[in-house]
Amino acid sequence: RLAARGGPNTVFNIANFQPAQTQWLGDAAGNDWQPGGVNPEGLEGQVASLQQRCRTLETERDALADELATAVTLQQKRTAEAQSVPFLKKELAAIRQQQELTLELLGAREEELDDTQLTCEEMRLIFHSEMDRLMEYVPNDKRWKMPALPVPPSERKEESKE
Repeated sequence: RLAARGGPNTVFNIANFQPAQTQWLGDAAGNDWQPGGVNPEGLEGQVASLQQRCRTLETERDALADELATAVTLQQKRTAEAQSVPFLKKELAAIRQQQELTLELLGAREEELDDTQLTCEEMRLIFHSEMDRLMEYVPNDKRWKMPALPVPPSERKEESKE
């Protein structure tokens, strides 16, 4: 169904189309011609103009087809990526849970290490106090005397001379 040129509300069936008047056509240069009378220069100009317009539209069509192909490819890629999102969310949740457990274990290990260091320090103090207490029972004889630090050889010779 087309609207007739008579007005916007006039409607007719395309199968019964009978133009009421002759339509005037023109070429790109503005030369008018009537279908009844042939104007060869105007006709050739109009054909050339229509051929140029066809080439322009074909170029635009090809560019739009390339753009559409690129958009479809990108859309397919994004769809594939979107399908992997639920799996990635589950994997992320598992990794976070594993991280939390690891941090808890690390904290427990640090507590154990601190406890062990305190125990070591206590044992060292106990050992030193016991050694001091036992040294009170050792006779003051030179043969029982033990140096606190290793004595250099030069000092050992002086002790033996005395």
